[in-house]
Amino acid sequence: MPQRNAIDPAGHPGGRDRVLPSVDAARTYAAEQALCPGPIGRVGLELEGHLVDRDDLARRIPWDEVTRLRELVPPLPHGSLLSVEPGGQLELSTLPAADVAGAVAALLADRQVLADTLRTQGYGIAYLGLDPVRPPERVNPAERYALMERYFDGCGCGVAARRLMSASAGLQLNLEAGPPGGWPDRLRRIYRLGPVLTAISACSAQAADPGPGSGLATGGAASMRQQAWFALEPARTVPVPFGGEPGLAWADYALRAPLMLLRAADGALVEAPPGLTFGAWAAGSERVDRPPTVADLDYHLTTLFPVIRPRGFLELRFLDAAPTRFWPGLAAIVATLIDDPVAADRAAGAVGDRAAEPTLDWPAAARDGLRTPEFRRLAARCAAIAVEHCPDDLRDRAADYAALVDSGRTPGDLLRDEADGDGWRLLEKALE
Repeated sequence: MPQRNAIDPAGHPGGRDRVLPSVDAARTYAAEQALCPGPIGRVGLELEGHLVDRDDLARRIPWDEVTRLRELVPPLPHGSLLSVEPGGQLELSTLPAADVAGAVAALLADRQVLADTLRTQGYGIAYLGLDPVRPPERVNPAERYALMERYFDGCGCGVAARRLMSASAGLQLNLEAGPPGGWPDRLRRIYRLGPVLTAISACSAQAADPGPGSGLATGGAASMRQQAWFALEPARTVPVPFGGEPGLAWADYALRAPLMLLRAADGALVEAPPGLTFGAWAAGSERVDRPPTVADLDYHLTTLFPVIRPRGFLELRFLDAAPTRFWPGLAAIVATLIDDPVAADRAAGAVGDRAAEPTLDWPAAARDGLRTPEFRRLAARCAAIAVEHCPDDLRDRAADYAALVDSGRTPGDLLRDEADGDGWRLLEKALE
């Protein structure tokens, strides 16, 4: 879903070059950018997958080949954007659709064109939360990604960052914020339901060994992808505390987060002074030789990675990618439980105060998936509610997914069993 700002920077004197003269000015701008009114029900989808050479599964595809393959992909019938992640993962991002059924239909059609094009060249895409066998390796030479690697190395979390940047794939739902009066309750409900949805989406139980002495596990958690997110710098990855007014909560979160990158006088990206927060810069820190601008704050917001990120609309960033036999049903369940008013009320009642239990938090969801009775019961109940209320076109897919959840398994559990725990077989089975 394209970003739609509550305030258009071009409407201000100086536009994106406008100086933010104080912390209050930066806070106001960030708060007003966080959410904008939109009709509940519209959905955008983003799906990432691992590019694989069918004749040599172990080979990491070099950048020149990735670029050549991307240029071979014809215009996609539903207009999805095709982009490339740091490790050569390919991502399809749909245009906003009127509902989740339309978004799924568009992504299915565009994904098929992409898959057919790749197959003619001897390549495929594996939709899994993590590459189970190939060690993380950045192939995208973009300046942003190279600097991000260096930044996370300096924070002591470079191994987890490389896993996420170059060996992970997610399914992201982009949902409208809805009417302003309902924003606090809407965010609160999504936050409470999020760990359950994380658990049912888990599809990254195996990961490639990042190398000796890394300290990063290759198995054990249901969603090792989401677990790796929690291993990054907390100030930019912990959930936003949406307790009161959501825009101000997001603004305060952003101002407390350290700067990662900024623009030099010649326009080049450079590393920011270590430990400098955006709030300190806006307050007049002399560690940067100029005051921040709207463009600086806009860029800073792109370096924050909480599980729910407001960008005018709401990005749900906590779902693992999964093969096409799974993700349409998962998308239907998630969107229905959040956007259908009856299903959302019923799901909120099912989760209730139990969302505050330590065993039902985000890290527990990533670690355990549906292995604990609490998550399994709640997940089965919520999935059943979604099947009753989801669009007719997706009911069968949602019902199949709900049956998997009811059995206490996630897509990752099923795939691992089918591959007998062998990472190479797992990669091959996920290949499309």
